[in-house]
Amino acid sequence: MKSSTVELPQPFVSTSPTLDIFVIWHPKDEQGANICDALFHHYHSPPFSGLPENAIEVYGRSCTLTPDDQFNETIPPIFTSDGTIGNTNQNHADNAAEYSAVLVFIGEHLIKSSLQAESEWNNYLNDAVKLQKHSGNSGSHTLVLPILPTSLPDYANSPVITQLLNRQGVSQGNVGANNHATEYRSAANKGALMRDLGQAIIQNLLRSGGDREKLHIFVSHSRADIPDSDLNDIYPDGVVAKVKAWADKTKLGHFIHDLQSGDPWDQKIREQVRSGAVLMIRTDNYSNREWTQWEVLEAKRFNTPIVCLDACTTTQPQGSIIFDNVPRVIYPPNEEHCGTKMVNDLQSHAIMEALNLLVDVCLKQYIWNHQFTSQNNSAFDIIQQGTNQKSESHGEYSHYLTHVPQPPEPALIPQIISSLPFQPSG
Repeated sequence: MKSSTVELPQPFVSTSPTLDIFVIWHPKDEQGANICDALFHHYHSPPFSGLPENAIEVYGRSCTLTPDDQFNETIPPIFTSDGTIGNTNQNHADNAAEYSAVLVFIGEHLIKSSLQAESEWNNYLNDAVKLQKHSGNSGSHTLVLPILPTSLPDYANSPVITQLLNRQGVSQGNVGANNHATEYRSAANKGALMRDLGQAIIQNLLRSGGDREKLHIFVSHSRADIPDSDLNDIYPDGVVAKVKAWADKTKLGHFIHDLQSGDPWDQKIREQVRSGAVLMIRTDNYSNREWTQWEVLEAKRFNTPIVCLDACTTTQPQGSIIFDNVPRVIYPPNEEHCGTKMVNDLQSHAIMEALNLLVDVCLKQYIWNHQFTSQNNSAFDIIQQGTNQKSESHGEYSHYLTHVPQPPEPALIPQIISSLPFQPSG
């Protein structure tokens, strides 16, 4: 009699690096070190859990100073699949990641050091410029971007810095800056560096088929929860209008009831839901709408990244197998005992937190998809070769549980079960 068994997966094999992020800064520009630390902790935080080891790594590139302000060691080189920055006579790393993002913090002391012709910093930055020019070519796997500080120093006399800044960079935002510098800055600066960097990596490196369109977000919402004032006034009051206002301040594209007269709305919404990402604004009326249920279920069916901005103001009597099992950010209600400015600030930061988290979820999904489908990924090849193999000694069909980046989606469990390759007993 043949039977079907489920066995544990084979021991996990370390995968080759997929994305390396390098941060370059002058040792006297202390904010550069803070940025490197912040990026390291960010890309090893819970939103990226579930990815195999080495999927995303962050490295710093600088040099230390002696008490008399002299450099006591050279700047470590950077090895990418498209070229090298720095002294190649140092220890060579043959296992360069398939994709690399090189970030140069444009600090005051870096600019000053770049003015010294043939100095190590000048040569290092010129190598970065060469790699940046190459990264604009089709098929490049490297992205070289400047990090723009909160207050950009004068760089007019530095040709190499000017060349680096010919490519639009990413904003430092509130990452690595002192509290005084960011105390009065907009909520849009919260996590701006990680948001813009994630968007740039997806757009320039991970999109398939040479597609370099910016990341688009479909905002799923119930029109019944849009106040009349938001339909007839330029000052947003409801959560949907506020999401649109803050999304406009980012580099992300978005689709919020943007249908034009004559548009095939069913087809248009399907296209938007199945591509990019979905921000679900869950309000009191959201769960009762057929179309919002369909939008979320369609996104889950096509593995579209989803984040929920939970703006419910009343108790939900029961959970939802469709709307649950997604990352959630709480949207603060309009409390009577809180001042208007305080409520607006809290709501604005919640919206930006949801948008930032959605970019992280998208980046994780792109990295996972790339690792899983890569023909050169021996670790996954080994696991896949062991899947659905017939045991000659026991006459059984063995099915292996493989590594996945997140828990199974409850709404799709019937579909998953029906597609399993189990053989019936008999």
